[in-house]
Amino acid sequence: MFLLTTLLTIFTLTEVGSGHRLIRSEPISNSTSPPEVTSTEPTEITNATDANFYNEPEIVTISEDSVALRIFPVAEQLRKRVQSYYVVVEIMIPNEGTKPDSSESEPKKGEIVEKNGEGAKLTNYTLSYQESTQLGLLYYAALKLLPDQLNEASTVTIGSHGSQSKDNNYLNPPLRKNRQYRFGLAVLLDDNSFRFYPSQPVILISGELRLIKNLIALFIGLIIILIVIIAGLIYYLRQSEVDIRWQDVVMIWSKRHRSSLFKDKNLYKRCTDKARLTGLSKNCKSATYFSGSNYINMEVEHNIIDLPTLIANLSDPKYLSAIQTEFNGIPFIQMPSMIGNKPENRKKNRYVYLTAYDFNRVKLLLDDNDENGENAKEVGQPEVEKEEGSTNPKPTDYINASYIDGYNSLKSYIATQGPLPWTFNDFWKMMWQQECSQIVMLTGIYENGRIKCDQYWPENDEITYGKIKVKHVSTNTESPDFVSRRFLMTKDNESREVVHYHNINWPDHGAPESPKALIDLIETIESDGKQLEYKGPLVVHCSAGVGRTGTYIMVDIMIKMGLAENKFDMLGQLYLLRKQRTHMIETEDQYYFVHQALAWYFKTKNDNTNANKQSTENEILINVDDNDKRAVEP
Repeated sequence: MFLLTTLLTIFTLTEVGSGHRLIRSEPISNSTSPPEVTSTEPTEITNATDANFYNEPEIVTISEDSVALRIFPVAEQLRKRVQSYYVVVEIMIPNEGTKPDSSESEPKKGEIVEKNGEGAKLTNYTLSYQESTQLGLLYYAALKLLPDQLNEASTVTIGSHGSQSKDNNYLNPPLRKNRQYRFGLAVLLDDNSFRFYPSQPVILISGELRLIKNLIALFIGLIIILIVIIAGLIYYLRQSEVDIRWQDVVMIWSKRHRSSLFKDKNLYKRCTDKARLTGLSKNCKSATYFSGSNYINMEVEHNIIDLPTLIANLSDPKYLSAIQTEFNGIPFIQMPSMIGNKPENRKKNRYVYLTAYDFNRVKLLLDDNDENGENAKEVGQPEVEKEEGSTNPKPTDYINASYIDGYNSLKSYIATQGPLPWTFNDFWKMMWQQECSQIVMLTGIYENGRIKCDQYWPENDEITYGKIKVKHVSTNTESPDFVSRRFLMTKDNESREVVHYHNINWPDHGAPESPKALIDLIETIESDGKQLEYKGPLVVHCSAGVGRTGTYIMVDIMIKMGLAENKFDMLGQLYLLRKQRTHMIETEDQYYFVHQALAWYFKTKNDNTNANKQSTENEILINVDDNDKRAVEP
């Protein structure tokens, strides 16, 4: 705001100034050459309209040292009385502090005056530039026109580079840059009196100052355009009734994310070269990976890391640098998502720029008599009135949810956003149709003073979502890091058990402080899943369904890979995740946390195995000693 105010001040100072004085007197009498004036003391002039003229002199164009001036003859009743016209150049008195151009002689401050016999001051509009300079006066006649030369409006040039008229000796010198002038038309009548009509003041601006002025005007114009664009964006977002995280908008247009949209083919090569230089990556390779699904067939970069290397080097700063470089080399891929951007589906996205890809989105099966987007209703409670003007989207087969492949298995997970009030019905319909029995929630309802996810489950009772009744059964708060809730989901007299795991200690755009909480959650879900009847995909969501959701899914997949192969491929898995849902694993911290969690899990597992093995060996030794003692007893 300070910069804008300063620029506006500079811009204003280059315009017409104020606080200048110009002296004139009229009428002039005594027919002498130049005519003598029989006026009183000079008075300060004003720009009042003169009824004797058709119009005020108009400035047509301005250059660095000349002005094109449009002048008009006197009114018809005075036309026959005109002796001659004089185009007068009036030099405005500079403001205090203005430095005159030392290369030319400056007129002295004063009036155009002569002395008559009685000592009165006289004003004369016929003085040429040379005469005015000799008298040290602040105005002069640049042109003299005869009556027949101004029968109608004409355009004359003031400051025509010193040219002299053929009919008179009036010099019309170039005007000075950065000086304020006022131009007028004086008329000498047959009684030797004058009529004078001045123009508005004007400053002649040099080329350099004009360029600065234009740049300032351009800058101000760009600011205005930017304000209009931002205002339009805010209006659109409010009209679409979607949540928007400004930090995410900044993140999308940051340098790293912009460059990833047009990925440099050599970026991964630089990444792996740096890793090799550190001696931490020995198995980097490029291979064609086919997931087994008919919707993913692409080339994926791999960086195979064995378990000992991961555990040994995780605390090495060089390894951390290699991980950061590797992460920054992977693009935030954007696959076609036309369905999610349709007008009828746009409101179903919590964040307008995060939609499910078309090729692997979860498609809802619509019932013939689906209710038209009604919100969930609590049994036995009155229906809540909708806000005036608010409308819920009509039922479609779209939900912001994506199938994610697991380790050597297809569609093991469903990654989705935190449900919105008008998508509760869709969420539970998806749970039923996909035969899902476990939900992992990795966000709070409120975070940093904003709603990150609306509560889509009943607290202590039963709520009907569309045609599905969800009844709260129990809540377990024994774990300090997550809350587990059990629900009974019922439709058409068929009931299914659903377990909801709510992680409460995972910050947005970040990672948990310790891997233990996440590993405990993964192991609990794995254990509970074996006891549940329905084995549909594991539903995982945070707020947007990409950052924390992607981190959880990758840790789970890599644990399975490590158990089966004793090695990991975080780089290849990140490629695959982002090919299936945009922005999966958003930050370097989250990607590094995946490595931390895997190292912690397998190191703890090995330590426990060794401890159990040592305990077993000790028990064996104790048993052997007891047997030996019994053998030697008499």
